[in-house]
Amino acid sequence: MELLQAVILGVVQGLTEFIPVSSSAHLAVLPYIMKIQNVFLSGLSFDTALHGGTLLALLIYYHKEIAKLTLAFLSGITTPELRKTNDFKLALYLIIGTVPAFLIGYYFKDYIEAKLRGPVSIAVLLMGFGLILLLADKIGKKKKDIAKMSLVDSIIIGCAQALALMPGVSRSGITMTTSLFLGYDREASANYSFLLSIPAVAGAFAVKVPNILKTGSSVDLLLTGVGFIAAAISGYAGIVILLKVVKKYSFLPFVIYRLMIGAGLIILVVGMGAK
Repeated sequence: MELLQAVILGVVQGLTEFIPVSSSAHLAVLPYIMKIQNVFLSGLSFDTALHGGTLLALLIYYHKEIAKLTLAFLSGITTPELRKTNDFKLALYLIIGTVPAFLIGYYFKDYIEAKLRGPVSIAVLLMGFGLILLLADKIGKKKKDIAKMSLVDSIIIGCAQALALMPGVSRSGITMTTSLFLGYDREASANYSFLLSIPAVAGAFAVKVPNILKTGSSVDLLLTGVGFIAAAISGYAGIVILLKVVKKYSFLPFVIYRLMIGAGLIILVVGMGAK
C-alpha cells in the first residue's frame, strides 16, 4: 500500500507541477483523502525527492535551451557586445524573474503555509485563479513570442510567480496567466513559465537538502526512489501534455478541472462539517 501511495504522490506531483492546477493544493489535500499513515510520505525528505524528480523532468525536456541560454549568459558576461543577443537577455530575465518569489518566500512562506493551507482557502484560490486564467486566455492578444520578452515583463511575471506560494494558485498557472495578459501567445507563455520554474524548483530542492542533512531525517530509499521516478516521468509527460493542449486548443480544460476540484473540496468540507 505504501509503495502505491508513493507512486500516486509522485505522479500527482509531476503532473500538477506543470499543468496549471496547483501541485501544492493537490499535495496538501491528497494525504487526507488517501488516509496516508506513513509519516515519511508526508515528510520533508519525500517532498524533496518529488521536487528532485520534477526538476529532472525540466532539465531533460529543456536541456538544449538550458545549454544555449547558459552559454549565451556566460559569453555575455565576458563579451559586452554579446549582451545584446536575445538569448543573453532571456537568460538574464529568467534570473531576475526568480528574485521576487525568492524574497517573498524567504520572508513570508511560514506565514502563508500557516494561514492559507486550509481546504476552503485552497478551493477558493483554485477556482478564483482558474477563472482569471480563463479571462487572460480570452482577452490576451497572443501576439508576442518568447524572443520579445522584456525586462519589465520579466519583473511583472516574476512578481506574479510569488503568488504561487499560496496553495491553489499554481506557479505555472499564474505565470502563464500573467504572460497572456501581457500579450504573449499560449506556447510562449507555457515555455517561459517552464523555463522560469527551473531556478524556482532547483532552489526549493537546494534549500531542502541541507535541512534534511541537518536534522538527520531517516530516508526510506525504496519509497524515495519510487516517488522520484514517478515524479520525473509524470513531470515530463505533464510538460508534453500542456504544450500540446494549448498549441491546439486553449487553457479551458484546465480551468474546468480547477473549478471541479475547488467545488468538490467545498462540498467535502461542508459534508464533513454536517456530520
